[in-house]
Amino acid sequence: MATRKVSTSDGRSLLSLCAPRKGTSCRSIAYRYPCTVERLRLFLDARGCTLTRFRLRPEGARASLFTDPYWVEGNELFEAKSNSARESVRMAVGQLLDYRRLIGDPNMTLTAVFPEAPSS
Repeated sequence: MATRKVSTSDGRSLLSLCAPRKGTSCRSIAYRYPCTVERLRLFLDARGCTLTRFRLRPEGARASLFTDPYWVEGNELFEAKSNSARESVRMAVGQLLDYRRLIGDPNMTLTAVFPEAPSS
């Protein structure tokens, strides 16, 4: 899975989504994930993208899994993380591959979104 940067009209990129807003702080883990998902949603909404989520229940599971945003027209599933640590990158890749398997669409584009670029 390749990392890609998508620039916004104000010069920011999806890899640096978590800029603190007035009265909030993205330095705390509690704020970083919602901030990243909300910025992604606003970015895609502004471009007229239809967004939804999948509710998945793996066979034998007692609880459902809910995905992060899915862009309908682009057939692209996003998974956002609160940081770009190696563990988070591995978790995002695993989740995306598992979701695609459960959804049953091998042609779906998978995109992991982090608040900063992962280190090498």
